[in-house]
Amino acid sequence: MKFNREVIKKAHQMAKEIKEEYPEVNYKVQFGLCLSYLLQNKGKEGDNKMQELKGSEKQVKWAEDIRKEVISINNYLLENVSILEEEKRISKAKEVYTTSKKYLESIEDSKVFIENFKEILTTKGDFKNDTFYSKFRVFKDGIKNLGLKGYGRLGNEIRLKIAEEEGLD
Repeated sequence: MKFNREVIKKAHQMAKEIKEEYPEVNYKVQFGLCLSYLLQNKGKEGDNKMQELKGSEKQVKWAEDIRKEVISINNYLLENVSILEEEKRISKAKEVYTTSKKYLESIEDSKVFIENFKEILTTKGDFKNDTFYSKFRVFKDGIKNLGLKGYGRLGNEIRLKIAEEEGLD
């Protein structure tokens, strides 16, 4: 996507929506993230709708299961950012996980999920035990492979605080 007036308007619209949902988010930082997101995704954003996956029937089915689990972990981390206590860390975590959710929903190629996150389906259980740690490691490594930064450290901090509160670690 070319850098033009429409891209800027769309980035402002996205940043405004996120700011309304999460008032503590820094608008300028979020605008920059949204602008970067739009430019990197070359217009495939699709108004926040999850993209239909492409590939063979078997790949698409497998990738849909993987994507569901990956987005579930991302959403869990996003919903629990307040456990970080420091306002600055909470704001950063919300920006990070909101952006990653949009990015994950914009992926069309089934292979991206299969190559980066396939191990996430081999571990069963819920988020509040060692199983979550195993799934989180796959999530963190997959996000890192996609070139997104800051997700693992914040997520691990959230995971550890939840485990501490629940007496699990």
